[in-house]
Amino acid sequence: IKELSDAYGVAFKENVAKGIVSSLALSIGSVGIAGGVGGSLVKLIPAVGQIVGVIGVSVVAAAFTQALGNVFIMHFESGGTLLNFKPDQMREFFRREFEKAKATVSQLRTEGAQRCV
Repeated sequence: IKELSDAYGVAFKENVAKGIVSSLALSIGSVGIAGGVGGSLVKLIPAVGQIVGVIGVSVVAAAFTQALGNVFIMHFESGGTLLNFKPDQMREFFRREFEKAKATVSQLRTEGAQRCV
């Protein structure tokens, strides 16, 4: 968010950004968050668990980051700032962006794994 703020000439306030991120995280609900936690827990399984766990957590993290970036790009391009960002009005858009990004990241990982075989 800091880098996007800088790129769009928007004043960055860390405490405001953290509040926005927390609020948007709620929009993906326990299923999205559980995917990341579940990925961490599956790492406890020897050998295969490490691979699957790392992939699961990284997919959720990458999707979250992509969705967050898309939301702020749209907001900043429409002239918005951190101070007039309304998380409650952006939650549904963020959730859709998160689901799209998750599918894209999973597909890229699958394609990359297939190329390595």
